[in-house]
Amino acid sequence: GVVFLLDAPSGQLKPVFAFSPFEAEIMNLEIQVGEGVTGQVAGRRVGEYVNRVDLDPRSKYIPGTPSVPEALLAAPLICADRLIGVMTLYKLDGRTFNDVDLATINIFATQAAIAIENARLFERMEEERARMAIMLEQMEEAVFLCGPDGVVGLTNPAAERLFAGREGAGGRPMVDAFPQDLREDLTRILAGLGTPEGRHQTREFRMDDRIHLASFTAIRDGQGHLIGLMSLWKDITDFKTIESQLMMSSKMSAVGQLASGVAHEFNNLIAAIYGYAQFMKDNRDEKLFEKGIRIILSSSERARDLTRSLLTFSRATEGRTEALDPNELMDDVLILVEQQLIKEGIRVERHYGRLPHAIAER
Repeated sequence: GVVFLLDAPSGQLKPVFAFSPFEAEIMNLEIQVGEGVTGQVAGRRVGEYVNRVDLDPRSKYIPGTPSVPEALLAAPLICADRLIGVMTLYKLDGRTFNDVDLATINIFATQAAIAIENARLFERMEEERARMAIMLEQMEEAVFLCGPDGVVGLTNPAAERLFAGREGAGGRPMVDAFPQDLREDLTRILAGLGTPEGRHQTREFRMDDRIHLASFTAIRDGQGHLIGLMSLWKDITDFKTIESQLMMSSKMSAVGQLASGVAHEFNNLIAAIYGYAQFMKDNRDEKLFEKGIRIILSSSERARDLTRSLLTFSRATEGRTEALDPNELMDDVLILVEQQLIKEGIRVERHYGRLPHAIAER
């Protein structure tokens, strides 16, 4: 007997098993669907027996085999209404097949098709599992796969490195695997993913003096039921350092562009303070003295605000966020550029309204 499996892309039936003295010759055989008795059985998806196949005009000669009287019984291998191949049996020496043989091989072919398809699915599953294992092993990100209860079922080597010096995360709640100061935020995130609306969240965390970008994804079935959780952790400390350096470089470049205008304004403020101080030294008129004090104080306050804004703008940040007042930030920026805008004939009007504080790096 011979078992042929269908190669879908080429539409050919290729032998995968042959029990015959001419096994080598049979294994080289390729049959197009619709070609010969076996090919027509595949095309029609109906079993058939021919008791003198050597006389049948549809028969296909196999090179290297003797031309002798033989009977052929062929049945399609069908699983889930999909053709996967053909099973054939041969009889020599004048022996023949009948309807009982055909019914029997049809039953056997049905079971064989299911077994073959299950074996293929298992092989594909093993290939996918091996591929996933390689991917997880080579990923730079730490991977945590959890059940719907948040208990870690699978991690990769990067996750083990993340917990170097501490107990691993496998087999226990993911939240418990992380330091105490992160657990409240992690609990809140996982609880949010457990709601029907929960899908994905991304957060930055500090752990062991490193900065990690963590993403959390809810895994749901076709009905939307939560069946698992996945979390990826990537060390972005080096990236944040470079980002901070680039930001500082941009700030210094902007400060350089503002320098001439700021220096000019400082010169005007100092000139006002110095001029009125000299005037007050030589003139003791009470009204003029009070006016001079007001102008000196006003110019000093302006210089103080200008210095504060310049220092705030140019200082290096540590990557920490805080609640900031947008109105105050706008004032700090306008103090630096307002005089230049006025020189260009641009009038600045402030109409901020009451804005909520924003979480950002200052």
